[in-house]
Amino acid sequence: MSPKSARRKRPSFKRTVHAHSPTAAEEIVALDALVNASGMHSEHFDVHYHEGKWSAFAKHDGLHLAEVFTNIEEDKSNQFTIHCDPHALNHLDGRLDDIEPDPELMARKPLDGLKVYVLMESQFVPQEIDLYEHRFAQYGATVELVSHLWGTKSLCFHSHYDQGLIPKIRHAVVHIDISEVDINSSETAAVIAPIDVHQRLLYDPNIVASKDPVKAARSAPAVDLMKRALEQPKVVVGAFGHGVELLSPLTDLIKDAAITASPGSLCALCNAGAQWSPPENPDEWATHVVKQISTKHHKNLNLITGTSVLSGGVQAFVDEMTRFIIEIR
Repeated sequence: MSPKSARRKRPSFKRTVHAHSPTAAEEIVALDALVNASGMHSEHFDVHYHEGKWSAFAKHDGLHLAEVFTNIEEDKSNQFTIHCDPHALNHLDGRLDDIEPDPELMARKPLDGLKVYVLMESQFVPQEIDLYEHRFAQYGATVELVSHLWGTKSLCFHSHYDQGLIPKIRHAVVHIDISEVDINSSETAAVIAPIDVHQRLLYDPNIVASKDPVKAARSAPAVDLMKRALEQPKVVVGAFGHGVELLSPLTDLIKDAAITASPGSLCALCNAGAQWSPPENPDEWATHVVKQISTKHHKNLNLITGTSVLSGGVQAFVDEMTRFIIEIR
């Protein structure tokens, strides 16, 4: 585990909201930004405001958790754009070992102006999401968290729990619905299915009454997004760990595609027609990454799969994905 860090910069962002006043708009956005920066549900911290700085303090011990600096612009009547600059002040308990980013990629920032969309749902692994946001930003990209919001403006998701890796349940607020992702935009570089969010994202209401649940699952918004991304030749599709199961309904697309995954998900993908590509050295399975540009059935799938959040697995996945994005562009 890495040592405690006094301050960790989180990606800056802007968000447009409708509200009855500038103060109300700023409060809405700042509160959600404090949740994402601290990883704690808003019920568990108090908010202090002073001259454009919003601070979160834990209710149980007064620990200073996060700060968000805001600027506001009024676009038109009752519509405001809020610019946020968030900082996490408490270390992420159970954080993974830090592995230095690629210095060449950091210097070049080859993903400047591009977006990476990360699918979110409850049971996410906070260290994995933190690494996507931080490491891709170091290489120039903007990371956007997206989910199926079921007609709401936002949803707050909770993390997975693990006594060693994730000793405190974390929270994250998502504002972007999957339907808002423009997969054909020149800015869209990649879509990622993280390690533990697949089960809820595979759900579609039509499955229960369907005679063909695999076909019905293809209508799930997240599965459909992955399908459209696999069919877009300028977009890299990443599936990490158990997240590869989000590909399992797409049997036509992944047939004979080389993949890796968390061991517990290999059966599902192989049964769906994919082919496991094991590491040459079993001791290096955690950092094992597999790229599949095309198969004999489909060109330009641009699929990349990773194995484990442990021992630098996420960092290896991000670095290889960054090189993959450069390669296909």
